[in-house]
Amino acid sequence: MEGDDVHLIFVFVHPAHETRYAAVPAILRQRFPGAQVIGCSATGVSGNSREIEDGACIAVMGGHLPGVEITPFATELPSDGLSEEDWRRVIGVDPLTQPALILLPDPFSVPTDQVLRSLDRAYPRSVKVGGLASGGHEAGENVLFGGEFMYREGLVGVALVGDIRVDTVVAQGARAVGPRLAITGGRENLVTSLDGRPVLDVLTEVFEDVNDDDRALFERSPMVGYADDYEALPEEMLTRAIMGVHRTNGVMAVGFQVRVGDFLQFHVRDHMTAHHDLQSQLKRLSRGEPYAGALLFTCLGRGLRFFGEPDHDARALQAGVGPLPSIGFLGNGEIGPVRGRTHLHGYTACIALFRSMGWN
Repeated sequence: MEGDDVHLIFVFVHPAHETRYAAVPAILRQRFPGAQVIGCSATGVSGNSREIEDGACIAVMGGHLPGVEITPFATELPSDGLSEEDWRRVIGVDPLTQPALILLPDPFSVPTDQVLRSLDRAYPRSVKVGGLASGGHEAGENVLFGGEFMYREGLVGVALVGDIRVDTVVAQGARAVGPRLAITGGRENLVTSLDGRPVLDVLTEVFEDVNDDDRALFERSPMVGYADDYEALPEEMLTRAIMGVHRTNGVMAVGFQVRVGDFLQFHVRDHMTAHHDLQSQLKRLSRGEPYAGALLFTCLGRGLRFFGEPDHDARALQAGVGPLPSIGFLGNGEIGPVRGRTHLHGYTACIALFRSMGWN
């Protein structure tokens, strides 16, 4: 593609190129004057079936999107956040058009969980997917690219409306151990009882019942999955870390807000579970018009150290729905929907897949 044939460019840049960060939007827009640019700094990047986890690297993908209205947006968030009306003004797109939203927040300056809750209210029928910028070690070191500009904090994104469909994959890579349990006591992020029994008694019982391998995984990285419906499928449970246990007070702290009546199940995470989960999620995608491209947002905690082999998530994507052009980056968190609500994830692969609706 040449010049004005490219309408949208995604770019992810390793901090080895930080002295040239500011020049990135201008270079791309000079080469592709009709394109909007969105991107961020990244500890590592992916391109098609490759993942480069460290060292100087840049990933760039251009999209030819006839019949699609492309609206980039950027904002720095006030301390009290933005309301639904604020978000509609920032994004500048009518919620009734159901735009697909690609989001790239800075993890140091954006309360992403709060932002996603507000965006779900502002754009309730819109797909929202993305990743948190990486590469920086403290506030002001990450960069975000939006349109012609570069930012050191806040959030950039793009809204896509028209002849485009964005499907998502959220592969959390966790496996349930023990029964599914009702939360019968708790407040804020503290669980006090499950199925009417003290939470620590239940935790001890589950821990003693699992095999040695799962016990070792649970000791290393204790997880819980939760859902508001007992019949939720395993992949529909939102997984979060167990933050701690206070034996004197008889409480378990978890990484979500507890609601009595919801359901909880203990989980473990390992590379084989993550591998099969991603494969399974890709197989569930609806078939039809071939995908034209994809964005892969994967966690810094995955990659070679977790899977024991290079390029795992990128190769799985190509094997599952490819071959297709795709880029992505290793981020400080991943954004994607579970059971109709958008969440910030960790140790997850979130994928946005693009294809035409067939209007053109």
